[in-house]
Amino acid sequence: MKGQIAKRAIITPPTSKEEAAEYIRQIGEHQRKVISQRAILEEKLEKIRQKEMPKIETEERIIEQLIKALYAYAQQNREELTEKGKLKTVSFPTGTIGWRVGKALVVLKGKKEEIIKRCKEAGFFQFIRVKEEIDKQAMLNEQEKASEIKGVTIKQREKFVIEPGVEKFGKIKISKNTEELK
Repeated sequence: MKGQIAKRAIITPPTSKEEAAEYIRQIGEHQRKVISQRAILEEKLEKIRQKEMPKIETEERIIEQLIKALYAYAQQNREELTEKGKLKTVSFPTGTIGWRVGKALVVLKGKKEEIIKRCKEAGFFQFIRVKEEIDKQAMLNEQEKASEIKGVTIKQREKFVIEPGVEKFGKIKISKNTEELK
């Protein structure tokens, strides 16, 4: 019930510096409560993890052993199970097993520079990608020039920052993009 009241509360903007100071104090108080509750939650979750993880790890080891044993059986009996390669999936009353060929992938052994050199020497230029991309950092370094280019806009977002006073939990900083607050 308490959480529902907080969700429905309508807070109006302060009308004085004193009220604004009170809002900052309240923000700090509520933020410290959030930090404290999160710490309590994490502590409880850690205790549950420590208790339950050995059980989960035991189950995972059993699953791994069962998979290896089933694979050994399937490999040994593959011809029979797949009807000499006609089937890729084998059905059992409790589920299916099967063999799938994954996507082809390129594995490079050695230094990329050497492989690129060998591709060039062999005339296999189609295996070499030249990538052009915008250097946004360079544009930020030269904002006036960059702004002259059609399609380029330099943006800066304003943030509204609240730093409630230091107390029990140390300094708390809250920062939101002003666009999110409108």
